[in-house]
Amino acid sequence: MLNLLRKDFIAAKMSLGMSILIFSIFCIFFMKKEMSMHLVGIITAFATISSLTLNDTKNHNHLFLVTLPVSRKHIVQAKYVISLLTIFVAVLASYGVHSFVKIAVPGYITVGYSMIDILVPIAIMLVLTSIYLPFFYMLSEKGAPVLNVIFFFIFLIMADPVAQTIHKASLNGINYPLVYGTLFSTLLLFIASCYVTVYLFTKKDL
Repeated sequence: MLNLLRKDFIAAKMSLGMSILIFSIFCIFFMKKEMSMHLVGIITAFATISSLTLNDTKNHNHLFLVTLPVSRKHIVQAKYVISLLTIFVAVLASYGVHSFVKIAVPGYITVGYSMIDILVPIAIMLVLTSIYLPFFYMLSEKGAPVLNVIFFFIFLIMADPVAQTIHKASLNGINYPLVYGTLFSTLLLFIASCYVTVYLFTKKDL
């Protein structure tokens, strides 16, 4: 499994330039918006995860990997681990950059940031990834590009309404037990999704 993670790390390094470019562009255009920190982290994380799955389909990695002495279970688990790391890195990077700009340029960013602003985008990305990866492994090479386009348009449609809902909820006061309970639920969903994906990929004929 370590070699599978190494493969995804190499793929992530190859797409690092694209991820940094996306991160920079959305930081520039969204920085002054109230929900910028959340959106930049979510967009960067999902774009990076999508690039990793597209790399698998473009290079026919699954057809090659199943011929090696590794189980399909480990192939799926490695993708979930690298996706989880990608989510944490993207969200923390967004939080770090926005916090730095807020300190370095007083008045440019008017909203304050707290631990909740890290947990909320992580929870959202856990849900998105829990839905995305099972479909990716079920559709594999034939449907993955179409799947990415569908998720991209869904994200464009839903991003602003979700951001506005989060902002209004924060103005009304944050229910910390609810937030932490929701985050725990999304982690359980992520784990359950991994088991479902393992089952789907194990039964799939490549």
